[in-house]
Amino acid sequence: MQKYIVKYGFLIMTWSCLMVLGCQSDRTEKESPVKAPVTQNEVKTPLTKPNIEKKKLPVFEKEMSKIARTIPREIEQGIFKNPSAYIGKLVDHLGGKAKGNLEKVKIFHDWIADNIAYDAHSYFKNRIPDQSYESVLKTRKSVCQGNANLLKKMCDLAGIESEIVTGYSRGYGYQIFEKEDIQQSNHAWNAVKSDDGEWHLVDVTWDAGYLKGNKFVKEYSTNYLFLPPEKMIYTHIPDERKWRMLPANFDAKKLDNLPKLKGHFFGYGLELLSDVEKLNKVKKGFYFEVKTPKDVYLNAYVYDEKGKQLDNTAFIQKEEGVSKIYLNFPKVGNLTCRLFARYPEEKQYVETAELGFVNSEKNTDGFPLPYQAFEELEAVLYAPLVAPLSKEVEYIFSIKIPDVQKAAVVIDKKWNDMEKEGDVFSFETRLDKAKKVKVMAARNSKDENYMGLLEWEVE
Repeated sequence: MQKYIVKYGFLIMTWSCLMVLGCQSDRTEKESPVKAPVTQNEVKTPLTKPNIEKKKLPVFEKEMSKIARTIPREIEQGIFKNPSAYIGKLVDHLGGKAKGNLEKVKIFHDWIADNIAYDAHSYFKNRIPDQSYESVLKTRKSVCQGNANLLKKMCDLAGIESEIVTGYSRGYGYQIFEKEDIQQSNHAWNAVKSDDGEWHLVDVTWDAGYLKGNKFVKEYSTNYLFLPPEKMIYTHIPDERKWRMLPANFDAKKLDNLPKLKGHFFGYGLELLSDVEKLNKVKKGFYFEVKTPKDVYLNAYVYDEKGKQLDNTAFIQKEEGVSKIYLNFPKVGNLTCRLFARYPEEKQYVETAELGFVNSEKNTDGFPLPYQAFEELEAVLYAPLVAPLSKEVEYIFSIKIPDVQKAAVVIDKKWNDMEKEGDVFSFETRLDKAKKVKVMAARNSKDENYMGLLEWEVE
């Protein structure tokens, strides 16, 4: 008789483009959440990660600046008809009460994102019109070069030193399994100097919205406003080394194999703790960790080469601020994992990262189905971490559930109380004629309103 036991404290690891003027937009349509054992990661040379001294930045609100939307009527009417006559007045109004260069740039950034649409029609026609700041204001449309020109003009008039940065970006049309030419410029953004003489990076284009099909969808963010260079480098690789602002010992040859971590990844306060590359050679599955704030939930999807979502291939659980992400790959070949995040008040997950895997052996195991309470309670499943379960096999169910007083294993319709030791609940049983197993929990001992946490099919 087989017995599957994983006790508390045991780490489960038994499985085994266009040119610059035609720039790109990074943003993708928001995704809705879906249902979300471990394999030993293939040993490989750790990726050299950008690691520079972190500079403290002023804390700005993530919302649109009110000043950017309260423009005097004269300026509001004139700026789009006669830009050269009104650009100075607009800059004076926007930056008049700002405290320091970076606050002024934040307001300029917000105004551009709110008033200038991405010129998707010209981008897809590959016929980019004049991108001078005057043309951008008159048409209220631009691609990245026009946004960069306009922000630089506003900074010049405000007495803020700034530069236009060109380089390669992992924007619209990026394909993870296609070879990248990071020497091929396809994007433009800005560098601005703060009052203390430090340079900071800004991408207004990517903060203004995203492309959905061949249409531009306006959606404001601050994900690429002053994003530190060691984070910006995952999607923006400047032509000139000075704008990379990375340590001298950083291996530039590995730039094209950095994973694609989007601005949203850092915007949600996430931090990659494992050595993960753009493309990873694996066998059956993969495991990695992401530092995750308490008020952020993660989800993951795995897709095959044709873009089909593969069900029951990802499982995520968070413990002490670290999300542990388990992936099983049911197919051989090129597979993509996309990581999503959301705040509790958000109804949809937002894509934050894209990782590629070249899998050499398929894995027939899946994962138990987690319910929302599993995520919200930050429960941690120790065993069994595989699905489906097998009949005529004895299992020990072991799960850590903070802030609850009782839990039960429900086999079909039969309830079995779990033994509690601290925050860890356990129950040993043999599955004979069972078809379905659930783990349920209640916050207090007298509460009969149980929450569903996990579900397994039995075969």
